[in-house]
Amino acid sequence: TTGCRSEIEDMIITVDPFPFGNPAGPFTVCSEPGTESLVVDLSENNDVIVGGTTNSVQWFSDPDATMPIADPTAYTVMAPSTLVYARVFGPAPLNCPGEIIEVEYFVLLTPLAMQPDPIDICVPVDTNVLTIDLTQYNELIHIGGGTVLWFSDPDANFEILDPENYQASLPLQDLYARVEENGCFSNIVTLQFNPLLAPEANPAMIEACDDGSGLGTYDLTQIIDDINGGSGDDVRFFEEFDGEELSGEITEPEEYETDRMVIYAIVDDGECQSSVVEVELLLIKQAFLNEIGPFTVCPDADGTATIDLTSYDDDLLGNQTGIITWFE
Repeated sequence: TTGCRSEIEDMIITVDPFPFGNPAGPFTVCSEPGTESLVVDLSENNDVIVGGTTNSVQWFSDPDATMPIADPTAYTVMAPSTLVYARVFGPAPLNCPGEIIEVEYFVLLTPLAMQPDPIDICVPVDTNVLTIDLTQYNELIHIGGGTVLWFSDPDANFEILDPENYQASLPLQDLYARVEENGCFSNIVTLQFNPLLAPEANPAMIEACDDGSGLGTYDLTQIIDDINGGSGDDVRFFEEFDGEELSGEITEPEEYETDRMVIYAIVDDGECQSSVVEVELLLIKQAFLNEIGPFTVCPDADGTATIDLTSYDDDLLGNQTGIITWFE
């Protein structure tokens, strides 16, 4: 009211730069095996977003940055993709809110490997190395897409590169498997073997007479005990063996007619089968006798004659060998 004025003082107003952020992602991650989600640490992206400045980052689940994520170090992202938002804040004390950065996570589904029960496996007698086709167990590990990978160590560092022809030394060791699909790897499971001793088979031979047509009829049941060693286990006969597979099973071994010289047999105890053995078929030509006589001989005083019939054997046999049995 007196008209007096104070001195003029300068007032400095500093405007902090707007806190911009750098883009991050998108990221492609694999879900937990058998699920559609993965827990990620969003804070791992903070340094990329602030770009080496003193700015800070807060994470939100909505694009307007109104729903903060309580624990960004353990946030669950879901398949097929999840969007999260990082807001940049300037340095203290103002902590000016800045740019909102959208970050996307693409979540690929990771297959789940199933833990199989121990596998019964037949071990032939006197065998030190066993060839195993591991791929026959693939469906025990995983059904569906993906590739089953086999390993010799529990950490899946040493892959078995030829699982169809795995050479396993005895005693059998545990093996390990995991499934790969779209670059995602399942959990690791263990394959254990339960070795069973396979029965032993012995080679055999059987004879039959040629019926005149070049064929012989063999009763193969007569040599079952020779092949299985009297164990009582089943013996199965086959016509063909290519070194890997048997074919042409003989279903009526009691009357097997053939001109073959060799067939094949295995012993089957209901759980395991023996190695394949050969059965030699020996076809004996049908014997025939030459016609000789009639003969006239001199009688004794009593009117009878004593004759050595074996003296005619060579004439009857000709060039053949054999034993002649005489009948009245």
